[in-house]
Amino acid sequence: MGSASSAVAVEPSSAFEFGLCYLEGNGSGARECRALLAAGWGTRFEDVAPVRRFPSFQGQRNFPGTWWAATSGELIGFESWLERDRIMLLDFSSQVTAFSSQPFWLTWLDEDRPRRHAPDLFARLSDGTGLVIDVRPDNRISPKDAETFALTAAACESVGWRYERVGEVATVLAANVRWLAGYRHPRCMNLPIASELLRAFSTPAGVAPGDRAGARRPDRRAADVVPPVVVRGADHRSGDCAVVGDGSRGAAHCPMSVSRPPELRIGDRIRLGGTEHTVLGLTGTAVRLLDPSDGAEASVMLTELFAAPGFSLATRAAVAPLASQQLLEGLPAETVEQARWWEDHIVEVLTGVPPQAGPGAVARPEYDPLIRTLRQRETAKAAELETLGRTVTLRTFQRLRYRYETGGLLGLIDGRTTRPPSVTGRVDERVVDAVRQAVREQTQASTGTVDRLRRRVEQILAGQDDGQDPVVMPSRATFYRLVQRVSAGKHTFGSARSRRSLAKQPDGPFGTVVALRPGEWMRIDSTPLNVRVVLDNGMVDRVELTWLIDMATRTISAAVLRPSTKSVDAALLLARSLTPEPMRPGWSEALRMSRSVLPHRRLTAIDERLEHAAARPVIVPETVVCDHGMVYMSQTFRNACRAMGINFQPSHEGSPWEKGSVETSFSGLDTLFAQHVAGYVGNSVENRGRGAEKTAVWSMIELQELLDEWIVVGFTDRRSLNTSSELRRFIDYMSATPDGCRAASPVGVVLRCRAIDVEAADGGPEGPAIGCGMCGQSIDWMGLRSGASCPSRSCQPPGSTRWASSCSRSGRVRLAKR
Repeated sequence: MGSASSAVAVEPSSAFEFGLCYLEGNGSGARECRALLAAGWGTRFEDVAPVRRFPSFQGQRNFPGTWWAATSGELIGFESWLERDRIMLLDFSSQVTAFSSQPFWLTWLDEDRPRRHAPDLFARLSDGTGLVIDVRPDNRISPKDAETFALTAAACESVGWRYERVGEVATVLAANVRWLAGYRHPRCMNLPIASELLRAFSTPAGVAPGDRAGARRPDRRAADVVPPVVVRGADHRSGDCAVVGDGSRGAAHCPMSVSRPPELRIGDRIRLGGTEHTVLGLTGTAVRLLDPSDGAEASVMLTELFAAPGFSLATRAAVAPLASQQLLEGLPAETVEQARWWEDHIVEVLTGVPPQAGPGAVARPEYDPLIRTLRQRETAKAAELETLGRTVTLRTFQRLRYRYETGGLLGLIDGRTTRPPSVTGRVDERVVDAVRQAVREQTQASTGTVDRLRRRVEQILAGQDDGQDPVVMPSRATFYRLVQRVSAGKHTFGSARSRRSLAKQPDGPFGTVVALRPGEWMRIDSTPLNVRVVLDNGMVDRVELTWLIDMATRTISAAVLRPSTKSVDAALLLARSLTPEPMRPGWSEALRMSRSVLPHRRLTAIDERLEHAAARPVIVPETVVCDHGMVYMSQTFRNACRAMGINFQPSHEGSPWEKGSVETSFSGLDTLFAQHVAGYVGNSVENRGRGAEKTAVWSMIELQELLDEWIVVGFTDRRSLNTSSELRRFIDYMSATPDGCRAASPVGVVLRCRAIDVEAADGGPEGPAIGCGMCGQSIDWMGLRSGASCPSRSCQPPGSTRWASSCSRSGRVRLAKR
């Protein structure tokens, strides 16, 4: 499997009688089954449901979730990203036909005490045998865990299963596999190209022959000169390599190696042909080496060096970390100057020449790394400093050298100059601890005053019996200053709601997730839209918005409005993200994908529907991050993720900051869209105008169409001033036109039978240019405000002005207040 398992002591299997407990079936219909391991080992554990749940709670350091496996087409649960990486490797292994997580409980009696253990993964191999895997980092294995793993290995051995205890996956390997996993869905399969690739690489060959066979696209053909392919020769020891120029010679018995060669730096020592050499210089394709035995220098091509038999990296040259210029600027000049003085001497000891030495500088004999050991060079430097009047012991210089190698220039800075002052001053630490405890206790309590907090601090101190001198409370003014500093930013004496919300934040970030391509990480969430709409039953109410945001491009790939979001609506949102947004009647031609910066022609060759699509990117979700709302945790939404091949990654409960981009995007929705639409009621009661609900004129379907258009123009292409300002202008007119009529068209707003040309509507004294939406005859602005109709009267609306939405002969949509 390519993963290293730990060496554990295996107990004799005869000393224990192992049992199994697993679930048969899925969902609510699953039933518990029990059997002895010797009798039940033939069960298809790769198809069983997990015997353990994957809990999620606030403050949890690991992230449980599910991974879509291309091998089985199912969602495989995991408890941590460590297990997720192992699931990815199993999914890529040609030896694995199916696998599952938390497949069974392994039970046994230990001195009449029942014990059990649930392995993390079970894989069925191509030869029919089983592979049981426990995932645990080496530094998190206690003696009890080691004993459990040993017993599990013994149980697996007794029935012919393999067992592995694995830890972390190499960072580069995990990143590469995670990248390739995004293209393993059947929708990415191109049969003609796949057939050509299988034909070209049916036998081990180099990159160049496969490229010439047509494996690459014509516009992405490799260069004529291809670096040699490194293959493992049959006549070399394990780990030795031979160079094959075009991949053909020796390819019949040598599989191709794709391991990355090591990175060399000046000063590194390498082992070649049983002799150590020092790297003196590097160019783009060559390396200059020094043989310390005779002082001879040689230049070798990098490709030949990496492929040479017996090549290995002996020792790595020390490289000090770079110092932050911003931190150095905040320090006293004499302190930085002193640190640089020490740096010059230490660098000379490490490399032989000081840092200010120019090209071609030769090391002094007492500091030459080729003929002097590090201790000899340090002793010589200590003697030199003493002659300069700076007496320093060898131990002190070694300590400075170590601090420089680990911390760079900042490691030589006097710590007294960088130590921050105490926030609490000279107040007794026992008082400070009591104040911090009292402030924490105020998180869930009702907001009080500092006097109440002072009484609570006195109670805490009175209950302490540490045998030390009695605690003296500071003065009232000092106590107020202390409380102000300790409670800064916690709203201890402010809003209780803000205080509880801030208390949920973690102490610091656990890590960062970088989206390298569109769809790799997407976040979904719902929120009430601050716009009143007219529902089908005539009632005026708010609707709920659910949308999906891509982390790589910060693009809204899909959005849906519903009176109340259901699980089927969230599943529909995933499907909308996979399909192009069609152009709607009345949309400007500038909104077409063919007018955008997207690679329209290449995309149209893949999907013909993009020929008539709007300029909203079609992003295929790979991993969807959501909260623990009932909509997203439902079986319907999970089944939709499984059917579409989407990984499901819920955040921790009560941790909205873990999907902060989608949370903060809702505020942008208010400022960029909602506040410009009729029926806007503000984001709170304090910001709501009088009678704001009475201005609601849009139905939910009409508002959905307007939102879809804004996503294309106002959000996806919001950097384009012309397009976004055009949408902003006609939205403004929709909110300000008289008698409640609202309509959008390519040229502006259609009011009853009249169209307002927003391109010419600059708010001049004569007002905007207005034309009849049916016959095109001009209408003056003042006449419009007085209620005048079209002069021709041939296209006058029906007798009642309360008419429903319809479409004119010109294709413009007319929406009138009901």
